[in-house]
Amino acid sequence: MTISDLEGGLELAFNLKSSKEQDRSVIIDNLQRLTGFNDLQELFDCRSVPSKFRKLFDYQVQKFCTTCLIDSYHIRANWDYKNYVACHIHNTPLELLCNNCQSLLSTESLMNRVCAKCAGAISLKKGLPITTEPVSGLIAYAMNDVEKNVTEKLIMIESKLHLIEPYFRLQFNGSIKAVRDIRKNNIEDFISIQLKAYQLQYEPSKSAELLADQFNDVSKSSALSSVIHKYSSVVNEPNKHKFSNVLKSAVTHHKLNDSEQELTINFISKLWQIDESKLIQALDKINPQLRKGKQKVSCQAFANNLEEIFALVNRGN
Repeated sequence: MTISDLEGGLELAFNLKSSKEQDRSVIIDNLQRLTGFNDLQELFDCRSVPSKFRKLFDYQVQKFCTTCLIDSYHIRANWDYKNYVACHIHNTPLELLCNNCQSLLSTESLMNRVCAKCAGAISLKKGLPITTEPVSGLIAYAMNDVEKNVTEKLIMIESKLHLIEPYFRLQFNGSIKAVRDIRKNNIEDFISIQLKAYQLQYEPSKSAELLADQFNDVSKSSALSSVIHKYSSVVNEPNKHKFSNVLKSAVTHHKLNDSEQELTINFISKLWQIDESKLIQALDKINPQLRKGKQKVSCQAFANNLEEIFALVNRGN
C-alpha cells in the first residue's frame, strides 16, 4: 500500500475533496497525535504499534474469549497483549485452540469460523469464570483510560509489566523462557503463574525466602552469579524495582552463611547504589581479610558486617 493509497482512503473516509489538502493534513496530524503513530502505514494498520512496544504483543497466536464472541463476533484489541490471558469482563481464561483438532488458531481462522488445519467448524461455548486475574485487568484498565493516547497507554502497560517480570523469573530459577513457553501452550497454567507473580510483589519476605532457597541450591554446584545475572535489569536500575529489596535480602540471607559464595564489589555497588571506592575502603578498614585484595567479598562476611560497612560509607570512611 502506497502513501497515496492511504491518503486516498482517508479522503474517502472523511468525504474530503482533493482541493481540501489543508483539511486532510490537519486530520492526519490529529490522528498521529492521538494515536502516537507517526508513519502513515502504521497509522492505518489496525494491528500495528510503535516498534519499541511490539514486545508487549503476540501476533503469532490468536487468543479469544468465547463469551465475548458469542455476545459480539469481532476481535478485541486486548487479546493481542501477551499478558492479557483472562477476560476482564467475564473472568474467563482466553482460548487458543481449535475445539476439533486442538491446534492453535490464526486470526483468519477465527474470523472465518473454520480451522485452517482441520477445516472443522469453530464452535463456541461460554467459558467458566475463574478467580479474577489482576494483570489482565491492569491492561484493560490502561487501555480504557480515555485521558491518554495510545502511546501513553502502552508506556503505562510496559512499566507495570516490567516491574512484575522479576517475580515471573523467581518461580523458575531466574528463567523467563520457561514462562514464555507455558504462556504459548497452556493459558490456564500461565494464569496461575501470572497471578502468583502479581501476589509476590506484595510479599517481600516470602519472595526473599524463595530467592535465598534458589541461591542456596545453586551454591552447591555453581557460582551465585549464574542466577544473579538473570536479574540484571533490577541490579542496573534498583530504584525502579521493588524487587531490588528482595534481591538485597536474599544475598544477605542466613541460608548462605555456610556457602563459600562471593559477591562482586561491582554488584554490591550497583544494587546498594554506593561508590565502589568507598565500599572497598570500608571493607578494608573493618578487616583487610574480608576482600583479601580481590574485587569480591563472601556473602557471609558482607552480611555479618553490613551495618558497619554502610555506617563507614555514609560517614565517608
